[in-house]
Amino acid sequence: MEGSAVRYIENDFIKVGTKSKGGEWCSFINKQNMVEYLWQADPQYWGRSSCILFPTIGKLKDGQYRIDDQSYHLNQHGFLRNEIMTILSHDQQSIEFSKKSDPETDKLYPFEHEVRMIYRLDGPTLSITYEVYNNSDQLMPFSIGAHPAFRVPVKPDTKRSDYHLRFDQDEALQTMTLDAAGLIGSAMRPVPATDASIQITDDLFDHDALILSDIKSSHVSLIGPDGHKIWTFDFEGFPYLGIWSKNQVSPFVCIEPWHGIADLATASGNLYEKKGIVTIASGDSFTCTHKVSVHNVSSLANPLKFIGLRI
Repeated sequence: MEGSAVRYIENDFIKVGTKSKGGEWCSFINKQNMVEYLWQADPQYWGRSSCILFPTIGKLKDGQYRIDDQSYHLNQHGFLRNEIMTILSHDQQSIEFSKKSDPETDKLYPFEHEVRMIYRLDGPTLSITYEVYNNSDQLMPFSIGAHPAFRVPVKPDTKRSDYHLRFDQDEALQTMTLDAAGLIGSAMRPVPATDASIQITDDLFDHDALILSDIKSSHVSLIGPDGHKIWTFDFEGFPYLGIWSKNQVSPFVCIEPWHGIADLATASGNLYEKKGIVTIASGDSFTCTHKVSVHNVSSLANPLKFIGLRI
């Protein structure tokens, strides 16, 4: 399939696989213990690993938005995740993808633009930078975000609820709520948290994703049953953080830093008025970066056999 070939970057600590389709990463191996941390897109639960969300995040009211008097239909999370991106550069420890607007994307989003993603390794840390360029002659509204899914449980003979997510600061966490149409309502719901930690209980995602905003933390770590950090996700600078899993038994958890959110149930449909929207002037650009760092957790037994890794 076009865009399905995996291209790797690696150093002494990490090996990362990426694909041209959607510019997504599809493998994240801690070479200190040869454990694959990224979800391997098993369609029984969720058939993706880490899609990039652009030019909208979440669902739109009635599946459409409006620019001036023209309406455009757009599926959940936009179109970039299904586009084949061009590789601009690739060396041992970095790879850069690009996708420019074309006549097909113009039908969905009427702005001349370019999106770039740069994956770069620095010791035990992977950084992913997003660059959005407005090549149109008008103010360009958009959202951009990430949707990486991490395998949980990680260790053999453990279950997802044995793990928890720990923020770097104490938080009184509340989540926005989604209605049956996937739109954000006015109510907020408290998130059970103790000592800055969320236990990944079976019912945590019964009401869909947790959508957090105005939180003090900029890092969240996956903590194993033994209390040790497995990885740490740095989302500094992102105003929203989604946390999601498909259902009570899906063996993964997504950590999703966003510049933007789904439509409010009361949304006007005007993209410029959409809550969380980013705008950049003609000729300008926007940049944001998130990072993931691995920790040396060496207590896994035969981890590659356990996960059925295919590399």
